[in-house]
Amino acid sequence: MKTPVKTPTTAVSMPSRVEPSTTPRSMTDVVTASDSPRKASAELLQALVDARALAYVSRNSALLDLVFAPGATRAGADQANIATALKNGATYLGLSFVVKDVAFLDGTSYTARIRATIVTPAYNTGQPDGRKVLHAQDVVGSCVFSLRLTPDGWRILGLTAP
Repeated sequence: MKTPVKTPTTAVSMPSRVEPSTTPRSMTDVVTASDSPRKASAELLQALVDARALAYVSRNSALLDLVFAPGATRAGADQANIATALKNGATYLGLSFVVKDVAFLDGTSYTARIRATIVTPAYNTGQPDGRKVLHAQDVVGSCVFSLRLTPDGWRILGLTAP
């Protein structure tokens, strides 16, 4: 009769409970999570400014509803810029915005204020005659974004730039 061979085993400790991640998994999550201004300020602002850039690049002002809360002070300027581009046959090529130096300032369950620097990397505007006009990189520091939680998620209500 053979004796069973014993092989050494290594004890592996498995946690009894895995904590859920507090990092949102998608941009939709970050925009709709009620605690995003506190826990994911940079991701939240980046999602909002990405939607703003998409509205410009696609020349679709309806996409600004993904950016601005009803009554937002800056929405009208963006709508006018997009309407002018459509009217004149101009396009925005490679327009993007990058948030940096983000800091949550204060907030309630339905409002928040976040300070950030906004970088607009160099981009072109396409003209109806085929020309491209280069726009240099622009940096606007210490902007304070006032946000409101709407039924569709966080949106920009106001922006104070230096």
